[in-house]
Amino acid sequence: MTREEYVKFASDVRRMRSLVVVVFALVALTPSVVEMFRQDLSPVMVLLRLVLALVVLGVLVWFISWLVLHFARVQAAVAEQARSRFDDEGGLNSGG
Repeated sequence: MTREEYVKFASDVRRMRSLVVVVFALVALTPSVVEMFRQDLSPVMVLLRLVLALVVLGVLVWFISWLVLHFARVQAAVAEQARSRFDDEGGLNSGG
């Protein structure tokens, strides 16, 4: 992974993680909404569950995205070091 690829990947991950949190929270909240429509659960409880789902899933998604970005950054740094070492040694045209 080159530095430019990492920057583009990191930008995409950062842009999408809020959307992922909201989608996962809505999926997790679906059973509660069904209970509310059957009048087994109050709307206040559904809102409380929504807040809890957003917090828990938000922390989880942000941690996982941080972990993925960390390993992508390490991979980009290692590739950059290998490329610079290859260039310092003269590449394929070294007269060794």
